[in-house]
Amino acid sequence: MRLRQRLLSAFLFVLPFAVLLALWAVLVPYFNVNPRLFPQLGTVWDAGVEGMRDGTLPAHIGASLLRVLVGTILALALAIIGQRGPGSLVSGTAPPPAGTTSGDLRLYGKAFAADKFPPWRVHVDR
Repeated sequence: MRLRQRLLSAFLFVLPFAVLLALWAVLVPYFNVNPRLFPQLGTVWDAGVEGMRDGTLPAHIGASLLRVLVGTILALALAIIGQRGPGSLVSGTAPPPAGTTSGDLRLYGKAFAADKFPPWRVHVDR
């Protein structure tokens, strides 16, 4: 029973990806999409296999992951320790820059289901 549950879970996880790949394989050739805009699945597969053979694909994946890691670290550093970083501005702990507001800023809006959720309000006074 436990094995059946795991197999079902794995199948449900893979199913959306398989559907997307099937749609890609069928619709791109059917609509004759420009291959520079959206190449056919076989072309992408061949390029991926070739990239793995010559070692360029893992190098490019590593470079991309490194950029994501550096960006995440910088964003966290600004949000956590920056006195005027995004975290302090969002939480309201940083004073507003001088001369940028008239002293009173009010933003009103309605949530998606206004009858279930109250409208949000941001109020900043000097």
